[in-house]
Amino acid sequence: ADLAVTGATAVDRLYDASDKVDISAVTISGVRAGEDVFVDTTGLQGTLENAAAGSYLDVLLPQLTLTGAASANYKHLPHLICRAPR
Repeated sequence: ADLAVTGATAVDRLYDASDKVDISAVTISGVRAGEDVFVDTTGLQGTLENAAAGSYLDVLLPQLTLTGAASANYKHLPHLICRAPR
């Protein structure tokens, strides 16, 4: 079955001249009721549009790894841009 990312949570950080940001949670849709499927956020980092200080609404997520008892029933999620609601 296909899944979709519906949200991601980036960890606030002090400016460090990097375009990388740690991701603490990823929300997905498309999981069948009663099945356990999650995104593994261990060491997960997203990429911001640039390394300048500021607030960003978009983050590019890498290929995501699925975990959970039913994760083999789902396709892995490709690289994508997660856009914050405006």
